[in-house]
Amino acid sequence: MRVIIEFECDNAAFEGRVLQGEVLQILYQAHVKIGEQLARQEGCVCAALESADQLRDSNGNTVGKIEVVR
Repeated sequence: MRVIIEFECDNAAFEGRVLQGEVLQILYQAHVKIGEQLARQEGCVCAALESADQLRDSNGNTVGKIEVVR
């Protein structure tokens, strides 16, 4: 099994001294979303990103994705 976490830090939510806190918040989201993805039915395939696949910054912008590869 592999977990792939990828996100961009190019927008206003990451500016200044808040970078570390914003990254921590996104990693916590990833923690929750791993559980959501593991709860999916085995063999479930979807080409579009679902909410359990998206990572959002504190402003609500989608900044990346998380994927659990079995």
